[in-house]
Amino acid sequence: MKIMKLMSLSVFCLIFFSANLMSKTVEVKMLNKDSNGQPHVFEPAVVFIEKGDSVKFISVDKGHNVASMDKKGSAPAGVKKWKSKISKDHIQKFDIEGIHGIKCKPHMVMGMVGAVVVGNTHNIEAFSKVKLIGKAKKRFPKILATIKSNAPKGKARKTASVETSAAAGDAPSVEASLAQLKNDVDGLKAAVKDIQSKLEKLEAK
Repeated sequence: MKIMKLMSLSVFCLIFFSANLMSKTVEVKMLNKDSNGQPHVFEPAVVFIEKGDSVKFISVDKGHNVASMDKKGSAPAGVKKWKSKISKDHIQKFDIEGIHGIKCKPHMVMGMVGAVVVGNTHNIEAFSKVKLIGKAKKRFPKILATIKSNAPKGKARKTASVETSAAAGDAPSVEASLAQLKNDVDGLKAAVKDIQSKLEKLEAK
């Protein structure tokens, strides 16, 4: 029985570590003003991730939060509403593909809106009809343009701001990505080795 439990644990660890190896976390800053002088922004305003990835919203400047838009067509079907606390970092995992509208609740009317594109843009038609007010309404066409120009087929993993594409220097280097992958694989090997050792000890009894 103990051997069976340990074997199940071994399988669980393999699945868990494999999922972690595949999922990624993208960072978005919540700012009073971006590098172009544009007030009340998410930077970048649009991010492209895959299903199961997460976005970490960083409270660089106080007074902001991040939440799902509650407008008709602003998210794929089946998505539940969510929001963060004011002036707090927040990590949000996205498990449903499509375009997810985001907002800063205190500053939405001032234009602090954006989008997270997960896997594909199947709901682009509904998203393009979202009704906003104030400066958010003025910025929305640029958000749509960014989505359409950076992910015409909905599969590109890119990040971009409303005004300009993210600088290439901000992207993690190949060397850094490989180093992180190696660390993750080493951790997986160590966990599997430990489980195998326990199995051998039980079988020896």
